[in-house]
Amino acid sequence: MGRIGWSLRRAFLTILIAGGLAALAASPASAVTLTEFSGGLGAGPVFGSITAGSDGNVWFTCEHAIGRITPAGQITEFSTGLKAGSMPVDITEGSDGNMWFTDNGTTKAIGRITPSGTIAEFTSGLNPGADPQNIVLGPDGNIWFLDPSATAAIGRVTPSGTIKEFTSGIGPVSSLNDIAAGPGGDVWFTDKGNTKAIGRVTPAGEINEFTTGLDQLNSMPSELTEGSDGNLWFNDEGSPTAIGRVTPSGAIKEFSAGLQAGAVPTSPTLGPDGNVWFADQYAGQRAIGKVTPSGTITEFTKGLSESLPVAITAGEDGNLWVDQAMPGAVARVTPSGTVTEFTAGLNPMGGADGDEIVSGPDRNLWFTDLGSPKAIGRIDLELPPATSQPGIEILPPRVGSSTVQPPGPVSTTATFGNQRITLTTPSPSLCTLRTGTLPVTLSSVAIPKSPAAKLRFAGAAFYIDRGLKQRHRLTKLVHGRKKTLTVTVYVANATLRRASATLALRLAGLGSGLHTLKVRLSYRQTILKYHRKRVVTVSKALSTQLRVC
Repeated sequence: MGRIGWSLRRAFLTILIAGGLAALAASPASAVTLTEFSGGLGAGPVFGSITAGSDGNVWFTCEHAIGRITPAGQITEFSTGLKAGSMPVDITEGSDGNMWFTDNGTTKAIGRITPSGTIAEFTSGLNPGADPQNIVLGPDGNIWFLDPSATAAIGRVTPSGTIKEFTSGIGPVSSLNDIAAGPGGDVWFTDKGNTKAIGRVTPAGEINEFTTGLDQLNSMPSELTEGSDGNLWFNDEGSPTAIGRVTPSGAIKEFSAGLQAGAVPTSPTLGPDGNVWFADQYAGQRAIGKVTPSGTITEFTKGLSESLPVAITAGEDGNLWVDQAMPGAVARVTPSGTVTEFTAGLNPMGGADGDEIVSGPDRNLWFTDLGSPKAIGRIDLELPPATSQPGIEILPPRVGSSTVQPPGPVSTTATFGNQRITLTTPSPSLCTLRTGTLPVTLSSVAIPKSPAAKLRFAGAAFYIDRGLKQRHRLTKLVHGRKKTLTVTVYVANATLRRASATLALRLAGLGSGLHTLKVRLSYRQTILKYHRKRVVTVSKALSTQLRVC
């Protein structure tokens, strides 16, 4: 998450859309019901870090506890295993199916809680004086976090709890703010300190910071998310404010045309239409904005009240949803920019204080309300049932019957530049147990004597449906009041750095029926521009289907 300057809260959940894939169809006319749940919440405040788990529940952090709420609204808090004086803040799901969190209490730690509520905390490997924040699942299957302490670092935690912090490459007088998984298997972060940089850290812990394109005096890069174009997008809270883009190679460009005068953009989030959406917290006129992959910004104000937009996420209905505070509301924004606010069902005492919002495993939206009484809220979208087909089981033939050969593997091929790409998967007429793994083979070979552009394989990222969920979080003291910020994104299920290889993708947490496997490949190309050679990164996306029992 980050240390937020102008922005008071954070954004959430982004839906990854591979290039060339159709956007989700929005359902603006669907019914909406808001319900809040308080029973089972302890006396301590809800910090608001909330995330969806593959166990079908939603998880959140409290003072001295980790909370779980079922789709029916039953809340349970767990504290056994937390260290004395604990203060869990940020939470995300790991590649192991457990939830991982930061503990900013008396003893700084990284914690893990199983779906059944068993907690373990880890401290070995943290730097002296560490202040772990902003936790996120990396493309390498490890958990990554920021440590914006005096010895600024980027930390990595393995599923077994082994912690290592990396400091080399971070600029002097840093102010680490946000962290997100990016393309090519790397993790990216923002640094609002003297360097004013966007940083990249490899799975091995090699850190590079990029400043080109940023005003070293006035820029304040804050939060970031991966866009549908394979680049990272961020909001710049400096003067003037802007929306920025950074390529996997570190080239930065900022856009401000289209922002209203006095704009305070925050919480960049990838929308279901392939654009990046953000909240504009300018007090004179609240707005929700979007920026296209080419940098065209449009802001929408009609339908918004004076309530502060603090968190934004994409819903299963294909719309954007915004949690609002002071006095409080929930807003729905269609991809075309039509805004509708809802207040019925929100906390009636003291005004609702929206804080964080996430799309849950039940296809509804869940949010935190820090009002009085505090609550966890659910937005029932009342969507039609998801269309899925039952898995097909192939039984062995009976004695005396003829042998039926099951369908063979399916190959999806494409040509890109001088490369012939082949993706091989099991036939979708066969189903794979959700407790198992899916064998996938990818190859990219050069076509002999091809006159097309010469490309060199750089990497590939595999996404089953949207990919793996990841979250991270920060609590800030603004005007004497605690404000909590969270981001949730979908990251790759696996990455590949060799041109040809076979891997096994975990299917845990997937429902039965058809799913989409998307692969985004990156290549390097040497071009001649202004009589000088330059290396650029180009990409290609492939997709196929798989069936889970």
